[in-house]
Amino acid sequence: MDNVIHQFMWQWQPHFRINVQVLADMSLEKIGARLDPQVVLVGIADDSGAHYPICIEPETGQLQPEHLVGIKRPGIAALRGGSGTSDVAFGS
Repeated sequence: MDNVIHQFMWQWQPHFRINVQVLADMSLEKIGARLDPQVVLVGIADDSGAHYPICIEPETGQLQPEHLVGIKRPGIAALRGGSGTSDVAFGS
């Protein structure tokens, strides 16, 4: 198994994704929903010089960076809420 993160957002990205996946599975099971959610993290670099301008976790999943090439940067700025103090933006 390759443990190297090529599309690096931050060092804990696989652990965070797995924890969110487990919470989603447990929550849905608790309310009796028979669904199979799949958690995917997406990171978009602030600068155009990034080695990977779009990062996906898991890297080997169905969603790949080329699927998101047309994403507009102003949409990402809106997720930050205008504070400019965080390197991580959360959105749905």
